Amino acid sequence: LLRLLDCLSEDFETISKSIPGSCIVSEMRNASINETNCEVSLLKMFEAHVCALICDSQGSHLLQQVVVLFDSNRSKFILDLIKENFHIISTDKYGCCLIKKIIERFDDDEIFIQVKSDLLYLSNVRSI
Repeated sequence: LLRLLDCLSEDFETISKSIPGSCIVSEMRNASINETNCEVSLLKMFEAHVCALICDSQGSHLLQQVVVLFDSNRSKFILDLIKENFHIISTDKYGCCLIKKIIERFDDDEIFIQVKSDLLYLSNVRSI
């Protein structure tokens, strides 16, 4: 599995954005659960391509699976990116799905504060 991951690492973003490719990545993720080296390698690939995947339908779905399967320490790179680019991600339909999954999965006060702040900002913009 580790050799397969190494072969796919160069095209990970492209593979993850296609329907058949995302199914393969999802299965690889499931298979890597008990293999620490594979799990670490796969998480590094997600981390390297998180910006490109976050606002893509298939990519966002894979990132949501990462959030569900791994604790907040291991998926921290996703949380950090969302916190840094909250307004942009929250206005994208696939980004919103990922934020929703994070809210359901983790108790992160900073995310709740940003959601509230963004909602207040958007409601003020609409009322002008």
